[in-house]
Amino acid sequence: MNICLIEPFYGGSHKYWADNLVKWSKHNFTVFTLSAKHWKWRMQGSALEINSQIIKSDIPVPDLFIVSDLIDLSFFKSLLPEKYSRVKILFYMHENQLTYPKSMLDKEKEFDLSYGYLNFKSCLVADFILFNSHFHKSVFLNAAKELLSKMPDYNHLASVDIIESKSDVLYLGIDMNFINSILLKKPYIKNPMPTLLWNHRWKADKNPQGFLKLLRNLKAEKVDFKLKLTNVESESKIYQTINKEFNNEIVFNGKLDSYSEYIKEISDCDLIPMTSNHDFFGLSLMEAVYCGVYPILPSNMVYEEIYKDCGFSYYNDEAELLQLTIDRINSKTTLNHEKIRNILKKYDWNSVIADFDERVHTL
Repeated sequence: MNICLIEPFYGGSHKYWADNLVKWSKHNFTVFTLSAKHWKWRMQGSALEINSQIIKSDIPVPDLFIVSDLIDLSFFKSLLPEKYSRVKILFYMHENQLTYPKSMLDKEKEFDLSYGYLNFKSCLVADFILFNSHFHKSVFLNAAKELLSKMPDYNHLASVDIIESKSDVLYLGIDMNFINSILLKKPYIKNPMPTLLWNHRWKADKNPQGFLKLLRNLKAEKVDFKLKLTNVESESKIYQTINKEFNNEIVFNGKLDSYSEYIKEISDCDLIPMTSNHDFFGLSLMEAVYCGVYPILPSNMVYEEIYKDCGFSYYNDEAELLQLTIDRINSKTTLNHEKIRNILKKYDWNSVIADFDERVHTL
């Protein structure tokens, strides 16, 4: 098939998703992207720019459009030239603005629901929708019903059922063969002192404030540990605070030149306490777990779907997070790498892309 892939926010997990679809799929892709900044303007204005690029390029009519979620899809469809107007559109939902955590700016003023409603409209006009987890699909559909139920009249609640009927799940993947080629077989407890890992963005949805609080609580309990930070964001006040307060504990702090160096660095860690309050897959966590890093996970999130058979620890509040982290630091048991990797093999890109390639043939 000839597929036109549109990613209006080409960075982070969005870029990772787009690049790997093109890399692994047997289908042919023409790709249009915009830089990963000004996300609200991307949602409102990217349709106009992408359409302009398509018209200028005058690409042959594709068999399918695949469009990522930071766009007004109804606006995009309305602008398409006639020759492209009958091409079906698969809409991929990385995240949604109905359930995304409010920023401090949003909290300071009345929260703008228009971006969540824009997600709803885009799903309604798409021919097919793929979410990156069943958890994401469920919380979005529930949030859409909740939003529509608040409308004064003509709320069309049944439209959420229409969205559900054309929705399915396609997970992200990781390149397990590549990771395996880098990793040496090592016992789980390999550091003289347990090493904690932070390999996420320093944004509010990852809750770095919760991670900082955990580190402070560990220090107050006189628990010894080391710390690796593989993602630098000098503008983050929490990142700056951790650098200052835990300078003696930090054994690595910086960006890595290559993915192979990143895998080597995180594979030498022992524990990844997740403090995220919002995640619909968790790519950085998956990489760490596959490399043998033991996670402490918040309950009632996507992690219980992804790691349900792995036997990991889940917490409900800060006290449980602290105690489970201390218990794991003091534990002498090792992670069963073979068992965990066998459970996670369905998230290998070879498996994910086979599912994708077969599925788009039926659309």
